[in-house]
Amino acid sequence: MSAATDPYLSTVPRDPAAARAAGWRLSATEGLVTAFIGIAIAFLPEATIAVVAGLFALQLLARGGLRVAQGAVSAVPARVRLVHGALGAASLILGVLVLAHPPESVVVLSVLIGLYWLIGGVAQLLTGEDLVPVMFSLLGAVLLLTVPVVSLAFLASACGICLSVWGLATATAAFLRGASTRFPRRG
Repeated sequence: MSAATDPYLSTVPRDPAAARAAGWRLSATEGLVTAFIGIAIAFLPEATIAVVAGLFALQLLARGGLRVAQGAVSAVPARVRLVHGALGAASLILGVLVLAHPPESVVVLSVLIGLYWLIGGVAQLLTGEDLVPVMFSLLGAVLLLTVPVVSLAFLASACGICLSVWGLATATAAFLRGASTRFPRRG
C-alpha cells in the first residue's frame, strides 16, 4: 500500500519544513504534558501513592504468579523451588489484599512490601543470585520499613519534581528548536 492510498501515511507532511515544525510542536506538547503530570505528582503525593498502590498490587500479582510457576517448574534444588513458591503465594495474597483496599492499605502496603523485599532479598542472597539487585531490594526494604509514609510521599514528590524539570527542559528545547527554524541565523 502506498502513501497515496494509505490514510495514515497520507497525513505525514512531505515538506521538510512542515515536518520540522510538526516535530518541535509535538516535542513541546510532550514536554508540557510531562511537566503538568510532574507538578500534579509533586503536589498531590497522596493521590499518586494510591495509584501507585494499585500498580504495586498488579506487580505483586504478576510476580507472585511467576514465582509460583518458578517454584513448580524450575530446574533448581527443592529448597529454592519451595522459597520461590512460598514468596509467590505471599505476593499473590498481598496483591489481592491491596486491590481490595488500595487507599487504606498504603501504609500497610509499604510495610508489607518492605518485609517482602527484605525476605526476598535475603532469600536471593542465600540462593546465590546477583548481588546488585539483592542490594537494591534490601536498601528499598530498609527505607520502607523505617519510614514507610515519609518514604513513599518523599519518593512521589521527588519523582514529580524530576518529571516537571524533565518536561520543562523538553519543552524549552523544543521551543528553541522551533524558534531556530522560524528565525534562522544569518551570517
